[in-house]
Amino acid sequence: MLKLFIYGLISMSLLSVDMVKLEGVEDIIKVTSLKVKPVVYNINMVDLENNIVQIKKENFINLMLPSILLAKEEIKNLKEEVVELVELVNKKNIGEKDKDRLEYIYKKYKVEVGNSKELLKRLNTIPVDIALAQAIIESGWGTSRFSREGNNIYGIWSFRETEDRMEASHGVRNGKKVYLRKYEYIYECVLDYFYSLAVGANYESLREKMLANSDSLLLIEELEGYSEIRGEYVKRLKSVITFNKLDKFNSYMLQE
Repeated sequence: MLKLFIYGLISMSLLSVDMVKLEGVEDIIKVTSLKVKPVVYNINMVDLENNIVQIKKENFINLMLPSILLAKEEIKNLKEEVVELVELVNKKNIGEKDKDRLEYIYKKYKVEVGNSKELLKRLNTIPVDIALAQAIIESGWGTSRFSREGNNIYGIWSFRETEDRMEASHGVRNGKKVYLRKYEYIYECVLDYFYSLAVGANYESLREKMLANSDSLLLIEELEGYSEIRGEYVKRLKSVITFNKLDKFNSYMLQE
């Protein structure tokens, strides 16, 4: 069994997860039903390009879907844990170990200790179709250099020299070189992506809208801040979701 982690937060999941370093696209397990096998992939420099566009698309969705569902499950478990810990606080029946654990989660998600409403809001996750659409756009269906060399599907930047990272070929911002994170498995990048949406100032309106709305085409209007092209980026997301009928994947779940 693989123990998964969310930024130092030990997973509560009991799922058995397979870890696969691709040797070729034939190693990607096809998703053939609503129940998806829990598996995390390392692209391992495998070329996902294919002259048949539909095959390339299917390979990429099969590659990404398990990690997205796993990340959503992990965060859901964490949210349930927070609810239990907050209940103990309200009952004034929380021990020191649990108190430290809860305070750590507050700080990790950049929330004032005690503001459980805000913390729980940050532990909501976007629908699967949005996560897939952003993965498609940011990685060019998994063909970008950062995807192949570092399993960085979402273009996650690195700001610390101590991180395993890659230099962007033509990226300079404010006179400084741009670096992107390198991950061992795609799953880790997906977690970073969800975390950025949970704590980023650009996504406060997204987090607020998710409280009352699950319509992906409305939610993505709050993702302008993810890209410098802003409104055009939202249009592209809508086009990718509708053209590829990605909304059907919102009903998929992990195989137990």
